[in-house]
Amino acid sequence: MRKRIIIVGVQAGGGHIAAMKSLERSLADLDGFTLETFLSNITSINSMHEFFTLKLPLIYELFYNISEYKRYNPFHKFIIANGVKNLEEELSKFFHDPSVEKIISTHLFCTETLVFLKKKYNSKIKIIGYVPDFDSSPVHIPIQGSQKIDGFIVQSYRFINIIAQKYNYPQKSLQKAGFLCAEEFSEVNQKSSSELFELLTSLPELKSISSSKSRVVIAGGSSWTGKISRKVEKLVQSLLYDDIAKVQFIVVSGSNLEAVSKYEKLKRLYPKLDLLILPKLAHNHLAAVYKLADIVLLASIAPATMYELMQVNAAPLLLVKTNPGQEFYNKRYFLEAGVIELVEDQATLNKRLKELLQDEAELNRTRQYLRHNYKAQIDASRDNARRTKEFIQKI
Repeated sequence: MRKRIIIVGVQAGGGHIAAMKSLERSLADLDGFTLETFLSNITSINSMHEFFTLKLPLIYELFYNISEYKRYNPFHKFIIANGVKNLEEELSKFFHDPSVEKIISTHLFCTETLVFLKKKYNSKIKIIGYVPDFDSSPVHIPIQGSQKIDGFIVQSYRFINIIAQKYNYPQKSLQKAGFLCAEEFSEVNQKSSSELFELLTSLPELKSISSSKSRVVIAGGSSWTGKISRKVEKLVQSLLYDDIAKVQFIVVSGSNLEAVSKYEKLKRLYPKLDLLILPKLAHNHLAAVYKLADIVLLASIAPATMYELMQVNAAPLLLVKTNPGQEFYNKRYFLEAGVIELVEDQATLNKRLKELLQDEAELNRTRQYLRHNYKAQIDASRDNARRTKEFIQKI
């Protein structure tokens, strides 16, 4: 009987699903194992996640900040208990299947549920927690008494040290994660600009993509792009009398109707504004949009989007907004890596965008500097992906 490794996840935003897919790519062709993925059908977790992050961000931030004291924290325990209750029925089937040897959890609710079920069934299945962000918050450490999981795959070296020193996990049970993008984000680098324009203009939504203007792409997740529309409006106002005719804004808003509505309103308010609002795109089209960008404005910061942008050697990445929770850790990491610029206040955003739009030499210098750092990040990530495969094979 061939042994199975299951990667489990929940619907908690596109970043989590992209991270799950990345892990699947990292573990392709494991010797002696069949690799499978399982995405929970429960939508209430995603609804809860969106409610707190979008509507009550300060509460979500508090959830992260007090997680250090979670063993004594009723609020944290209540949230976790509800997650376990929702997932228990779905995940219990794996503990009745003798072919399942290892389960990798890509979300803290899954991890807590798996720990609960392992104890309930006195199972020997190995549980590995995967933390997709550069997160070093103890929120990812299971709270079920003294029950430990068998290992962690995490993006952050800081978190590896915390897990080892504070929670007494052996180093051999800890692995630095990589991130492998879909193949389309590599393949796009082999295409010329004319080929990319031909590909994109075949889509009705992108027929008017400009080859003569500076293309400013607004990205960072469909839930978040709408949250910076007010900053984009003020940016447009600052460009009205100088550079507006030279710029085309391209919003990667996906299927988020709130974001689409906000940018449609912006188009009506400013007739001189050249603005494309994109639906959810296939990987090859999204990769082409990123590749053709002159400047990218990020409405959030997550590893999935960052590695996709770096993979295509995208333009300068300007972080306009940091959202609550794990994004603090992501921002810290990517700032230290020298691959983003922080432009969260309006004056800095306006000034830096004008500099890059008006001074081609400055734009080229910035791109050249960033591409070196992008390559270093991509190379390290690929190496960590290879090591992750070896880690899962042996654990």
